[in-house]
Amino acid sequence: MEALGDISEKMKEDPNYLQSLKDRVKALRSDASRAEQLQEAAVRRIAPAVSDSSAAASAPRLHYGMAPIRKVWGKLGLNAWFRKAGYNRKLSWDLDLAVFYQVASRILSPMSRRGMRRQCPRHLFKFDSVSLDQHYEALDILAASKTTIIKKLDEAVSKEIARDCSLVFYDVTTFYFESFEPDCLRERGMSKEHRTHETQVLLGLLIDRCGIPLDYEVYRGNTAEVKTLMKVVESFRQKCPQGKPIVVADRGLNSKENLSKLIENDCAFIVAHSLHRLSSKELDNLFSEDGWKYKFDSETGEMSWKMKTMDCPEAVKQKESREVVNPRLIVTWSAKRYAHDMKELNLQWEQAKKMMSAGSGRIDASFKRGSRQFLKRVKQSDPDKKAQEERY
Repeated sequence: MEALGDISEKMKEDPNYLQSLKDRVKALRSDASRAEQLQEAAVRRIAPAVSDSSAAASAPRLHYGMAPIRKVWGKLGLNAWFRKAGYNRKLSWDLDLAVFYQVASRILSPMSRRGMRRQCPRHLFKFDSVSLDQHYEALDILAASKTTIIKKLDEAVSKEIARDCSLVFYDVTTFYFESFEPDCLRERGMSKEHRTHETQVLLGLLIDRCGIPLDYEVYRGNTAEVKTLMKVVESFRQKCPQGKPIVVADRGLNSKENLSKLIENDCAFIVAHSLHRLSSKELDNLFSEDGWKYKFDSETGEMSWKMKTMDCPEAVKQKESREVVNPRLIVTWSAKRYAHDMKELNLQWEQAKKMMSAGSGRIDASFKRGSRQFLKRVKQSDPDKKAQEERY
């Protein structure tokens, strides 16, 4: 794909621009490997616009970014499935077109359904036949068919690639609504976008090592992240009982209960762990020079990365056998991350000193986080706290 610029400006610069463009297209089409990528719909819609200079000047600009998405859509068999689903429900409108437009719009330009509907005339494909009410109705059908659609997608993806589910990643995000009235699903909660006064929902998503989704679940907006993991994992294990997948998750999902249940479901795990939670004995082991494996930059000779493995202090019990599992703590350091974190730390330190000079009112009114964590109630900077963070 290439941005060619404004057609009128091109014609001013070169009166023969359209002919040269046609010649270029002809050359591209002669290449068999590139020809498959050309969309016939795009050719039909664009052809009248390049027939002469007057038509080109007045031709509408159409977005054709949905063309490659449509190619994938068809390859996964989604067009056939939604057409059949619409036929079985005796719908008078095109369910496949409605769902595809919503999915493609979400990828290319996320906006409300109403805003998306207003963009219909600007796209290469014609979506005008589907009304806004029908787009909303399609959402109800999607919700009711969630399990079937996920199964269909999983089968289609598995045909295209050798899907490896030995390593799966899980994370949670929030979606806020411009609404202040909670209901059975939308609630106020810990907003990742700091929309604390608006309602939201949580989405828990499980993906494979290629980043392709395996399963998801929507939760009430006030649900704690740590409580979302197992519902998705247990659902996945029912569908894929074979093997022993490794579940990767961030620190917010690291609890003894979750780890114990992962073991019960025959899952290994890699979860983030806060170094601040380690005992003084473990910290001594962590900061010692023993046990590290190093990697050095081939050009500069400087250390770029290191890793060590330690015994983890938190034992996890396996419910059935009452076996106690002691996870390992894998600690890594990278020069790139170190440079980034030190830059942020020094920036926060400078901001903290500026707050001190601005007066006590600004300190009292602020929470103890970010650059404010280095300030004491006595309105003095805390170099010991800064030194501790530098050490970590």
